[in-house]
Amino acid sequence: MSSRYRSFADARDYVRRLKLRSVQHHWDWCSGKDADLKPKPSDIPTNPHQVYKIEWVSFSDYLGTKRTATFRRKFLPFEEAREFAHALCLGSGTEWEEYACGRLHVPGLSPRPDNIPSNPNFTYKKTGWAGTPDWLGYGEPTQPQLSKFRPFEEARDFARSLNLSGWLEWREFVRSSAKPADIPAIPHSAYRGHGWLDYGDWLGTGLKAYHQTPFLSFDAAHDFVGMLALKNQNEWRDYCNGKLAHLSPKPTNIPTNPDKAYSTEWKGWGYWFDVS
Repeated sequence: MSSRYRSFADARDYVRRLKLRSVQHHWDWCSGKDADLKPKPSDIPTNPHQVYKIEWVSFSDYLGTKRTATFRRKFLPFEEAREFAHALCLGSGTEWEEYACGRLHVPGLSPRPDNIPSNPNFTYKKTGWAGTPDWLGYGEPTQPQLSKFRPFEEARDFARSLNLSGWLEWREFVRSSAKPADIPAIPHSAYRGHGWLDYGDWLGTGLKAYHQTPFLSFDAAHDFVGMLALKNQNEWRDYCNGKLAHLSPKPTNIPTNPDKAYSTEWKGWGYWFDVS
């Protein structure tokens, strides 16, 4: 445990007195969105499950909500849960993690139900789990699935005719009643190996996916972030989401998750922000 934080017992006692109702409420408090509560002290971690790994039990224990522990919950059967995950149209394991923790805020995207596990790789390890691409629906499609849809070129022509700006707008479109039944909501799954390149090609924007974006070197990115004068991860998340009006939008060559993009060079968030 870092010496900059209170002991686990002290931190838990403090947080329990706040009577936070859920993990989402906890994130809202940490990011200053709950105006009814005092701001989070700097010696209380935003990610207690990472800071207090030895003493950590669960968020229900940490918050004092006494909710049913994850391993005792009644989850949907694997096939039904996977169908739910497919319908979200998420594009990566990172997005799933953000969604599962309640940090992915997209219009029309409802919170994760209690009967869908946040860690499906553990819950369904022996009952069907076959990896994140299969879980989210961007694995290899089966021929029966492909046969339901228009040929790739015709479907792509239709998608391009919508003049959407990117994947987020595509996701909103497929949730509406305007999507024809023979146009797949998850084209990266349906046409994998049958013409699919990326969403830039699919929508005609030419934009590359996050994982295809060439980032600055770690040192150059660190120098750029140092000029922003951000103090913590909450401010970084707000900056990445375009919520800091006094700063220009984040360049595409600066990763949203630098700890993962620069995993071999990463020196911690304090170094990233140039704060002690």
